[in-house]
Amino acid sequence: MPTRARDSSGQLILLDNALDTDQARPLLPNAPGCLALVTSRVELIGLVAAEGANTLSLGLFSPEHSRELLTRRLGVAKVGAEPRAVDDIVSRCAGLPLALAIVAARAHTRPAFPLGTLISGLHGATDDDGDDDRADGGRGDGLDAFDGGDASTNMRIVFSWSYRALSPDAARLFRLRGLLPTPEICTTAAASLAGIPVRHARRLLTELARANMATERSPGRYGWHDLLQAYAEELTRQHDSEAERHEALHRLLDHYLHSAHLGDRLLDLYHRVPLTPAPPRPGVVLERITDRAQSEAWFAREHRTLLAAIRHAARLGFDRHAWQLAGACWGFLSQEGRSDDQVAMHHIALEAAARLNDPAAQAHAHVGLAQALIRLGQDETSESHLREALDLFGGLRDHVGQALCLIYRSVLKDRRGQYGEGLDLSVLALQFYQAAGDRAGEGRALNNIGWFHAQRGAYEEALRRCQEALAIHRELNDLPGESATLDSLGHIHHLLGQYEEAISYYRRSLAWRQRGKRALGARTLRRLGEAQLAAGRLDEGRAALRHALDLVVELAPGDADALRARIDGLTDPEEPSV
Repeated sequence: MPTRARDSSGQLILLDNALDTDQARPLLPNAPGCLALVTSRVELIGLVAAEGANTLSLGLFSPEHSRELLTRRLGVAKVGAEPRAVDDIVSRCAGLPLALAIVAARAHTRPAFPLGTLISGLHGATDDDGDDDRADGGRGDGLDAFDGGDASTNMRIVFSWSYRALSPDAARLFRLRGLLPTPEICTTAAASLAGIPVRHARRLLTELARANMATERSPGRYGWHDLLQAYAEELTRQHDSEAERHEALHRLLDHYLHSAHLGDRLLDLYHRVPLTPAPPRPGVVLERITDRAQSEAWFAREHRTLLAAIRHAARLGFDRHAWQLAGACWGFLSQEGRSDDQVAMHHIALEAAARLNDPAAQAHAHVGLAQALIRLGQDETSESHLREALDLFGGLRDHVGQALCLIYRSVLKDRRGQYGEGLDLSVLALQFYQAAGDRAGEGRALNNIGWFHAQRGAYEEALRRCQEALAIHRELNDLPGESATLDSLGHIHHLLGQYEEAISYYRRSLAWRQRGKRALGARTLRRLGEAQLAAGRLDEGRAALRHALDLVVELAPGDADALRARIDGLTDPEEPSV
């Protein structure tokens, strides 16, 4: 029963720690002038709806408030002496006042101990990079560091008060959520995890949120802080069989893989070698993704979760999911210039592919890694991965894979000014795409051929090839391909001294690239700026170059130094260099 207290005037009644609305309602005062204050670990929606109650949610502490609590308990000198340990404590206590108080109490009773040792139990077997080397992916001692010695200061016991009040299905979903250490989950992913219909999952997530065992951070997306995650991990090992945990995680990984694969097919048509994942497990619910905008929005919401899923899949032996997930994320990561994430994913994919001894998987991982390394300016390492991928795809007689490797090798040739070699590679890529019947790839190769002809001064041939490419892209409604070819046409007209025509093509290219494919949009912005400078539009040109630099620093840092030097060299406004 909740505790009931009244002040001496009889005007305030406190109902502390109410289990639910039904428990609190009979204790509410009905005398005039009385006020009831009800505290609870759950949302008392019934009191709001039926009694007109006002609610005040007490959220988690901010990092600043967490540090303030530690400073008040331990003193400025103690907290100031170990700033990194304090940051770690603040992060791992997840803004929970009780967790912070327990750590502070332990520090107070063990003044000689470094602060960093006080929460070592939560680290378990996790290495410095955040990866867990245990075969089961667990967190070692879990919540042991947050045991204050009695029921009211033991995080497990405090969490259990809310957990035991859950329905069996909600409790099961909470436990299974501990299988994948990600900050949040959407309704369809939760349905897949539990193998239940979406409507049922939505009801269970609502129940968890009302019990403060989850937080609805945005419509249909639910998060858990790290301590609840650790608690869920402990519970699922105690109460769910190994077979059930394996099936649940398999369903969740299938959800992410097949949803990502569906979304990837709506993005850049020639940034991938086709993947064919195995059919999803029964009970898997896929995200509804029907157009490019939905795909981009879904990847933007989920890309951190997808990276965590790839890491966890590889850690727990789901190697095929690991490399295929990396492949399915490639188009979005490349389009958005998230090269560091792309490198991380494809390194994991390459290791997973090696364990599988699967040449196709290894080839996909090599070429995906190579493309990201080109963006980061690591040309020699990229070249090595491209050669590995080309050999593997050749052994598989995969013409599309071979063509893609040749296209990326031609990018490296272009960067080195080796335009004849770049042209030869692009012509060979065109032949492979044509042999495979890949029209999108054919358009890309023709665009590259036109580009290299322009670099060698064969402008008429360059225009002809790029117009052929443009016709294919429009036939396929391939907006990224069309944008890339409009950029090439702008470059050709620039080289011909037709600056206004070049500006027009660049702007048409950017009309799509400003909505997506931001990394390549930065290159078009740079060329637009140069064309504007050459046309005498000095202020516009400088502004475009500065905007391009901002994007390049963020998305393709390997190209930043040259552009920065170009901007710094614009010292004579009357004689801009072309």
